Amino acid sequence: MGFVKTADTIEALAKEINVPADQLKATLGTWNSSVKNKKDAEFGRTTGMDNDLSAAPYYAIKIGPGVHYTMGGVKINTNTEVLNKEGKPIPGLFAAGEVTGGLHGQNRIGGNSVAEIIIFGRQAGIKAAEFVK
Repeated sequence: MGFVKTADTIEALAKEINVPADQLKATLGTWNSSVKNKKDAEFGRTTGMDNDLSAAPYYAIKIGPGVHYTMGGVKINTNTEVLNKEGKPIPGLFAAGEVTGGLHGQNRIGGNSVAEIIIFGRQAGIKAAEFVK
């Protein structure tokens, strides 16, 4: 029932996570060899190889891709006004946060979006309130 599956044998874990036991054994064997030889020929990893997975209990979690931030969106000015194709503000349209683009360049440094949300979110709220007065 939870996110973490655990078992005392590789076969039991394979059954718990619905994968072929022989493939799980082979994968763990490859990992354990990589740790022993301090060389990961499969992925070229050079760090994080301090512990093999040869002793129970065994644990598994489901991992999948996800989007945590988008780099594109509508362009805004310093007043958080959304700009049209000519770079001119669209009256009454304000934006902040992940719906906006062009602030971070080609890469976003983790944590920067928190400041962005607070600063630009507040700015957008103030400017929108001023607009409707």
